[in-house]
Amino acid sequence: MAEKDVVYDKDALGVDKLKKDAIGLGGILFAALAGAAPIAAMMFNTPFAAQSAGPTVPLVYLTATIGLVLLSVGMVDFARRFSAAGGFYSFISHGLGRTWGFASGWMMMIGYSMFEAALVAAFGVFSANQIAAWGGPELPWWILAAVAISLGWFVSLRGIHFSTNILGFLMIIEVLSLGILSLVIFFKGGVAGHSLAPFNPFKAVGGFGGFGFALTIGVWSWIGFEAAANYAEESRDPRKNVPRALYLSVIMLGVFYIFVTYSATIGYGVANAVDGFGGHPDDAYFVLADQFAKFTKLPMEITILTGSFACGLAFHNAMVRYFYAMGREGILPRIFGRTSKSTQSPHMAIHGQSILTTILLVGFLAAGVSGLDMYYYLAQIGTYGFMGVFVLCNLAVIRYFTMMERESFNIFRHLIAPVVSSAVFVIAIYEFIVTAAPGTAYVWFPYLVLGFFLVGMAFALYIRAKAPDRFEVMGRLVRAAE
Repeated sequence: MAEKDVVYDKDALGVDKLKKDAIGLGGILFAALAGAAPIAAMMFNTPFAAQSAGPTVPLVYLTATIGLVLLSVGMVDFARRFSAAGGFYSFISHGLGRTWGFASGWMMMIGYSMFEAALVAAFGVFSANQIAAWGGPELPWWILAAVAISLGWFVSLRGIHFSTNILGFLMIIEVLSLGILSLVIFFKGGVAGHSLAPFNPFKAVGGFGGFGFALTIGVWSWIGFEAAANYAEESRDPRKNVPRALYLSVIMLGVFYIFVTYSATIGYGVANAVDGFGGHPDDAYFVLADQFAKFTKLPMEITILTGSFACGLAFHNAMVRYFYAMGREGILPRIFGRTSKSTQSPHMAIHGQSILTTILLVGFLAAGVSGLDMYYYLAQIGTYGFMGVFVLCNLAVIRYFTMMERESFNIFRHLIAPVVSSAVFVIAIYEFIVTAAPGTAYVWFPYLVLGFFLVGMAFALYIRAKAPDRFEVMGRLVRAAE
């Protein structure tokens, strides 16, 4: 059966709708930036990257910025044409077909679920450690993780406008605390002055493989920015504000990440990047604060807690909109496509996602996995899945604009940009696979992700054979043109 390139106006169909014009550019931008959790990304990802990339961590983040900006070029062109809560689910459906679109949306759902669970685990661990360090009682990390799940459920039920206000406030204070420390280090010149070595690829201690391994961690630090596309149905002027939010979030995060990692590298010293920077996986920036700006330590201790919660909330909101998009189409149970009469929030999807996160938390607890390992395992699996979807989105851009809308084809936007962007992600995936330590859980993550994707493909093919009417609507419900 040929897959028709059609769309359906959700406003003309009898489906529950999200609240239209609920947020503007600021709300979308805060949701995207908070999803990346800048302070958590810097504090816990960059020391890990320094272990294999050495002093070239800033170059890792520069390379990731380029790959993600080029990815955004195609995403922006799709967002201007298809305003839908499903994001990549809708984009890839139009470019590569409904089967690939569903499998990609399925992977995004799994990824967001894993990231939310990862962040509530991180919140639980950081909160428990910090409460004890401040002289309070020693609480089990999982109790505090459960508190984060409950708070996320409560806030998201209040509606997207309320959520983005919370995200904006928390995101601003976390960026300020780490940004001030980085500025102090930068103007003091670190321990041995400024250097161009952090941008010299030949300085990577693990060679190209070590750099590629770190690149996966670099891309991981942006995961969440792409959720800007998921708020198209709830935003004012989505065909302008969603593209602006996509570009701004990638570029703003890129500038911040490059500056912070450069400052941290010279703060420890280029020659001491592996043992110094990479040797403090849990407290790298707190060590720098003690040396360069002690007044920033307490704000960072507080904002790592608020930042991890904000990130978990942002992933929760993004995941819920995939649940909602597939529920209203009847691909998943239609109950997930219902919205609250008072707030027009997708309340049934919110309940379902909160339960799913709780199940993941209980499962890891039962398996005896620590909270920090839960964070690293789930976030890394999610990152693999996201990068695979990023590559598929780039392929969808190429196919859509060379075969379905040829009159709009632009060689840079619709060929060069997606090819170069995909190369960044493919290199990162390949080098992580070949560099992952034998005998560790990380070796199995790519195969687990592939298995998840194949399950999604199989389910889409089943729907195509058994319910062609539902298959026809897959990824095709969009907000009408203004």
